[in-house]
Amino acid sequence: MTKHFEGHFKGFDKTELFFQSWNNKDNNKAIIVSHGIGEHSGSYEPFARTMVDFGWNVLSFDHRGHGRSDGQRGYVKSFDEFEKDLYQFISLVQKEHPEYKHLVLFGHSMGGLIASKTIIAYGQQGLMALVLSAPAWGLSLDAPEWKKKAAHYLKKYLPRLTLDNEINNEDLTRDPEFLAGFDKDPLRHNKISPRLYMGMLDSFDQIPHFLPEIKLPVLVQISETDPIINAKIVIENFEKIGSNIKRLKTYKNNKHEIYNDIERDLVFKDLNEFLNELLSNNVL
Repeated sequence: MTKHFEGHFKGFDKTELFFQSWNNKDNNKAIIVSHGIGEHSGSYEPFARTMVDFGWNVLSFDHRGHGRSDGQRGYVKSFDEFEKDLYQFISLVQKEHPEYKHLVLFGHSMGGLIASKTIIAYGQQGLMALVLSAPAWGLSLDAPEWKKKAAHYLKKYLPRLTLDNEINNEDLTRDPEFLAGFDKDPLRHNKISPRLYMGMLDSFDQIPHFLPEIKLPVLVQISETDPIINAKIVIENFEKIGSNIKRLKTYKNNKHEIYNDIERDLVFKDLNEFLNELLSNNVL
């Protein structure tokens, strides 16, 4: 039976951040989830319950400006605030749960970009592996040119102004049950500020140069037809990852959220096999 826990912790600047966990009786393996833009930790309850069935504990928190965490929706002063918060959460989990001998960092979309940059900025932190689902290393879905030009101006003069992020739910999954859930979820939002948007664009330029610094085992998963993240860029950047243990799994016909799409059983199977391979070979 899955045990569920909710709580709060302080971000790097004392911002109140919400977290939750789904726990398995096997207490030595855990996955920390870094969610994408507009999502929240609760978006990963189906993912968490599946991984609990596979024998893992799952923990996630709402990034600032998301879900039940404090902060203006879709706004950060600088993109590295996300990284500092994630580092804070990883450190908290390690302190509060020394029994987690095998700790995996999982990031989806913008959460994958945050996870990548956190590993680059703060090192492996005793983690067993990094798993990236459609990491935001480049976009297929591009903002209108007027928004790009406006963002440069607004970043300086109206940094807290938020605009729609151009993401449609139909680009996320083909599963009607998940689509209905997205529409009814009051904690999801579609806002993005100029500073957050420009921070992402700057990160896209930085990532290829720093991926060689990632040395822990990495699994990257993405749909070849992802309508939001540019799969070609992700595949090219995958080759730059410095780890000797890295796997790339691509999927045909899926939308952006491969763990919530129709063929998710295969996606979960690939994740479970990758993690079991690391555990069985003691490649730590």
